[in-house]
Amino acid sequence: MYSTVAIAVIPENTYWIVLNSRWNVFVFENFGCLGSRLQNCYYKHPSTVDMIKKNVAHTSDLWSSLSQFDGNTTYDGVEHIKVVIKQLIGHTELQLKNVEH
Repeated sequence: MYSTVAIAVIPENTYWIVLNSRWNVFVFENFGCLGSRLQNCYYKHPSTVDMIKKNVAHTSDLWSSLSQFDGNTTYDGVEHIKVVIKQLIGHTELQLKNVEH
């Protein structure tokens, strides 16, 4: 069994979802949103990466989904946790400025 944690980062918010997979059955375990605080930051700058990591580590449900292989009351135990992170920069409807690309 494995879990997939998908994280989408935009300047104002970070959205995340946890899916557990076993034998072609996907179980939706949790989701959430947190403030990114990345307005006027360059996504390729190391300080921006540090801010994203800090946000993830300080959000207990998200951090738990990334670190609890044995499971807990919210998440089933897994052998592997896959993380997918996408910085949403190519969406014109988000009206991102160059500094945020």
